[in-house]
Amino acid sequence: MKIKWNKQLIITIMEYVLAILAIFAITMYYMSNAYIQNDVFFDLKTGETILKYGIDFKDHFSWIPNLIYTYHHWLYDVIFYLLYKKFDFVMIKYLFVGLTFILGMIIFHTNRVLSKSRLFATIVTVLTIFLANHFIQTRVQTITYGLLILEYLLIEQLYKDGKKWRIIPLLLIGVVVANLHMPIWILTLVFFLPFLAETALYYLAIFYKKNNKFYIEKPKSWFTLVIAFALLALTGLLTPLKFYPYTFFLQCMDNGTYGFINEMQKTALIIYKNVVYAMIVSLVLMYFKIIKVKPRDFFLVTGLFMMSLMARRHVAYIAFFLPTIILKSIDWEVVKEFGKEMYKKWKYLTRKWKWLRKIRRQKIFEAKDFYMALLIIPIVFIPFRIKVDVQEFIWYDIPFKIMVNYPYETVNYIKENIPDYKEKKFHNSFNYGSYLEFYDIPVFIDSRAEVYMYEYNGGQDIINDYLKSKKLRSYKSMFDKYKFDYAIVDKGEDLHRLLSNDEEYELIFQESYYALYRHIPKEEKENE
Repeated sequence: MKIKWNKQLIITIMEYVLAILAIFAITMYYMSNAYIQNDVFFDLKTGETILKYGIDFKDHFSWIPNLIYTYHHWLYDVIFYLLYKKFDFVMIKYLFVGLTFILGMIIFHTNRVLSKSRLFATIVTVLTIFLANHFIQTRVQTITYGLLILEYLLIEQLYKDGKKWRIIPLLLIGVVVANLHMPIWILTLVFFLPFLAETALYYLAIFYKKNNKFYIEKPKSWFTLVIAFALLALTGLLTPLKFYPYTFFLQCMDNGTYGFINEMQKTALIIYKNVVYAMIVSLVLMYFKIIKVKPRDFFLVTGLFMMSLMARRHVAYIAFFLPTIILKSIDWEVVKEFGKEMYKKWKYLTRKWKWLRKIRRQKIFEAKDFYMALLIIPIVFIPFRIKVDVQEFIWYDIPFKIMVNYPYETVNYIKENIPDYKEKKFHNSFNYGSYLEFYDIPVFIDSRAEVYMYEYNGGQDIINDYLKSKKLRSYKSMFDKYKFDYAIVDKGEDLHRLLSNDEEYELIFQESYYALYRHIPKEEKENE
């Protein structure tokens, strides 16, 4: 019996397989070098604290009393801690490899739906992960990026077809983001604004009887769009965090002390060269009218670009959304015409050289197999390097690559030689405060910057005091103000030199990168 093969079905299956393999390969490549963020430590400790005390809006990690903490990704912290209790640190890398792969598949699905091409969707997905790999880290953002991309797809489809059932997954995304990563929830509303703006432009153009010269598209149902936005705005109430989803951003946006945090500093785009190149390519494609950007896409990209200039962390949104918007906006008629012109030149060249004529007869440029072969390139050249780095770091019980030199030995010394360390006042740095918290050592400050901002915690300007405590002219007054019992100091900082010459402090322990100083009480000093 002769089997009849469905050629189109086979091609479709091969395209999907190659897409999955390409996304998996590039995921393995970038996540093989993923490293643990200092946020991981306080995420784990926060999850433990929530299970113990509930969401009580109190900070349990700093020795400074009466600080407020909103547990702004409480659901993520609880799930993350439960996974850690079950599988220990070894689960972190595999968890984020899985989440990154899911993120890649979400990007692929979005590109496929908007472009209706599995081939180009795969290529653009791989390019997107390449552009945004710097921002895919062991943090909750890896999940929220995917949720925002899905939201964009749903709003785009709702704008075009007006199907009311799309409101349900939009509301689910709003609820999940509000509980999983509350500070980002406001972006679920921001992503709606470009669509509402294009709707307004369309009806204004009709009212003033203007010609449609800017590719303004009529929404299928403006009423459904407005209702979806209004309902989504209410999802911020479906969280145990009270009204913080609505007020958190306003409380923190004007604080100048955010400037000392690397990812919150203003962006020098030259640092993110790949993103700049992508933006240049998009401008060139617009100039030659290969892409026709609708007003909603123009507003979205412009808004994301302005956000990226305000803070480095926001460059991620340009990296994730720009390739998809470019692909969605391609004018395929222009591309076909361009392809025809190129094919004419190809035919002209093959008339002159025999070896080119032979290639032409094979018709490799007319077959889908040629384009599918292009998808194999990232699979061939991207090595599968996933592993757990247990050899280098096994001595401090964290089987994971770490990019920061945490005070491992100092922490061990404190726990073994200072019996009442939980009752002492430690001075520490912003970067490793969460590591101390993980081992139940009370901290002066950590990477939860908002906890230590006066706009947020009721008037205690701890961040500014922390910065002053490291400077020559002001360190003494800050140490007197807070009456630190101990100070864990990076040897590369000026504070190490200052304390080493201060008669009120003595060096009691040091390791490769850190030194531990103890404050000498007056009584002890007098007895000497």
